[in-house]
Amino acid sequence: MNRTIPVLMVDDRQENLTALEALLEDMPQPLELVPALSGQEALRQSLKRDFAVVLLDVQMPDMDGMETAELLRANPRTRHLPIIFITAGLHDRVRQFEGYGMGAVDFLTKPIEPAVLRNKVAVLCELYAKVQERTQALHESERRLRMVIDSASEAFIATDANGIVTDWNHAAEHLFGWRRDEMLGQPAGRVLLPVRDACSQRARHRNGREFDVELSQWQVPQSQPPTFAALVRDITRRKEAEEARSCELRQALQQIVEQEKMVALGGIVAGVAHELNTPVGNLVLLATALRDRVVELADSALAGKLTRSGLVASATECRAASEVLVRSADKARELIESFKNVAVDQTSQRRRQFDLHTCLHDILVTLGRMLRQANVAVEMQVPPGVLMDSYPGHLEQILNNLIVNSILHGFEGRGCGKVSLAASVDGDHVRLVYSDDGVGIAPELQQKIFEPFFSTKIGAGGSGLGMYIVNNLVCGALQGSISLASAPGQGVRFELLLPLTAASGGADREQGAVDGAGGV
Repeated sequence: MNRTIPVLMVDDRQENLTALEALLEDMPQPLELVPALSGQEALRQSLKRDFAVVLLDVQMPDMDGMETAELLRANPRTRHLPIIFITAGLHDRVRQFEGYGMGAVDFLTKPIEPAVLRNKVAVLCELYAKVQERTQALHESERRLRMVIDSASEAFIATDANGIVTDWNHAAEHLFGWRRDEMLGQPAGRVLLPVRDACSQRARHRNGREFDVELSQWQVPQSQPPTFAALVRDITRRKEAEEARSCELRQALQQIVEQEKMVALGGIVAGVAHELNTPVGNLVLLATALRDRVVELADSALAGKLTRSGLVASATECRAASEVLVRSADKARELIESFKNVAVDQTSQRRRQFDLHTCLHDILVTLGRMLRQANVAVEMQVPPGVLMDSYPGHLEQILNNLIVNSILHGFEGRGCGKVSLAASVDGDHVRLVYSDDGVGIAPELQQKIFEPFFSTKIGAGGSGLGMYIVNNLVCGALQGSISLASAPGQGVRFELLLPLTAASGGADREQGAVDGAGGV
């Protein structure tokens, strides 16, 4: 059974709302049209529920459409709500640019062309439906994970940012001797003693007996406020515990890894969508200006008022506007083409033949917004013509994780940085070198960065899975190798040696590498 998709319609005249309802009848998706006769009523409605799109009249008394849009943007709940402005005559270019800055995806001028309105609403509603479907799937995944935790054979402890226990399963009761109701709200330090060194962790039973345990800890993804989870096992019975490890827990780890991959792809989608706003906005505005100029020329010619100088001036203006149109269209085409290539490779994990220079260029184009926001410059020295038969989607994930790692760790506190990519052919392999000019990595940490759930920023946004995924993809799916060279204050240098032709079954080996990792 299809759920209705909510659409908010805002206009101070009831007859206009009725007209919009008539235009949006019999849409491909079942819609729930919610009317609002003022900006204040629209804000109240937006606080009650989510909407796929808002059709917002610009000219309204008390609070006009621009003011309403500004308040919607100021609210984190509605900050990304798509807005289609409907106006009877807003031709001020400055005001239109302000509208795009407030989240507008388009301006429609009355009288509204029905097909245009229906098509734009249909696209935005389809995007909303896909997001809702993904959210529902995530909730179902969390429910299944909760069932796995409750039935886990290993002790599971969850804590808040202050180390206070918020969850405690049956295995933890057996391991430490404390019931769940006795430990909830208590500090985890009651049973987990301070770490003495990097190799061991001591724990204390209710009867006072101390013993060695192995602790795997991570921050629960997207938890607000931050929640930390840990699996604790008595390593004196390591063999028995490993034999009893359930298939469900390995699947839980894989779900977390896949979520990390989807988060990266989601960031690319958001970045490309934002990047497209500028060239598409320019195309709309300049096309409108050209149309108006042509109408003026036609009117002057019909009235016999067209002069030679006027014709030359108009032709010059039209030529300049056409050049900007072409540049904007080329920019939009490049963004869409690069995103299409990266997204298809990333989501399908398909193997194909590709040019390494073209593949890396497409990846960097889709990451352009993230790089500019972090003030990171990229230097690429990759010759064209290096053909590979491998998995370009994995290369995208690797490069994305390396760049995010540089931004979070290498350039922290600096506000800028530089990364470099270089490649050369070495027999039947390609040597791909990634480097940055960041703060570098301390020697005692270099052996740990590829371990799952290891991060110097646990509790501050780091999940500890980024470099773990990089290592698994390079050594598993791509059948290559990765090495690190770094020193404090001298940046990092990762060297990847990848076969030009990947052996068959690489994607299966990646799955096996994740399932066989000892980080659970």
